[in-house]
Amino acid sequence: MRKNPFENDANPGAVPAPDGPGIPLAGQPASALTPFDMMGIQPKARNRDYEKKNRTFSYRLTDREVGQKVANVALSLQVPVADVARAFVDSAIPAAISGEIPFSKIPPSQRRLTLYPTGTETWAIREQPGWPVASQARGRRKKSMPEAEKEKLQKLRNSFVVAYRWPASVDQALTELTEKVAGKALVRADGRKGWVLTILLRYALEAYEAGRIPLKPEPRVAKMGLSW
Repeated sequence: MRKNPFENDANPGAVPAPDGPGIPLAGQPASALTPFDMMGIQPKARNRDYEKKNRTFSYRLTDREVGQKVANVALSLQVPVADVARAFVDSAIPAAISGEIPFSKIPPSQRRLTLYPTGTETWAIREQPGWPVASQARGRRKKSMPEAEKEKLQKLRNSFVVAYRWPASVDQALTELTEKVAGKALVRADGRKGWVLTILLRYALEAYEAGRIPLKPEPRVAKMGLSW
């Protein structure tokens, strides 16, 4: 009887697997191989130097639509949202410093109001004939807001928060402009920086839509960048 040339002497009846790329080793399932393994290519690790050097800054805008419009521009250009926001801020701050953005004339619906604009106002109760007199008004506990309403209000407030990863110098420039507009130093919980950022982004968006801020995406190492 003639011997089968493909038969393994140590294991009669077994046919050895041929060698070559793309063939799984003994005991290794085919699914364990990736396309890079089959082509002999090692995937290059992503360069995260920018992320390491620049942290994320969060701001609470006063207009939710502004943040979404900035995101839409970034989507159309296929670049990070923070790149577009940074380009807009860099473009709008010089205009604000030169007086082209009249912060003091922003309509009330676009800025926070106060009952003490000069700090010297006084208020007093004015009785008028026929007005109902409130009895036992003092001492009443304020009705607490239901938990569902609190959660709904918090979600609404959070929808106005944006987070941009950019150099600390951008945040510092925004802080300095806000202090100049407010006329005093900011505290950590002060929300005026978000108000100023909203106005800057709105101003730059209008300029971009008018073609006065030509954003041109260009390739850079490992990811897309944005030049302006």
